[in-house]
Amino acid sequence: DENKLIAILDFIDNYPEDKIGYIGLFMVDINLQSKGIGTIIINELTDYLKSINYKKIRLAWIVNNNKAENFWIKNGFQEKNVTTNQNGYQVKVGIKEL
Repeated sequence: DENKLIAILDFIDNYPEDKIGYIGLFMVDINLQSKGIGTIIINELTDYLKSINYKKIRLAWIVNNNKAENFWIKNGFQEKNVTTNQNGYQVKVGIKEL
């Protein structure tokens, strides 16, 4: 936006298997959060992946990070009853079927 970085998204293509993508990191500038920009970005990514026949998008969020959990669930990700330990954090797995 006018040469200012507003968001960053780390997407791993075909992981953990073909036609599944993995969002490793997604951050929106704190001054722009809760304004719908993150949802627009995720919707555009979802629409594109669906158009090229992807099956799912996976990701994980840190347990007790309610803001992240609410964002992902609002955007169609379903929490799988799986928690794992990654780099000292307990994380929940979320999946969106496309």
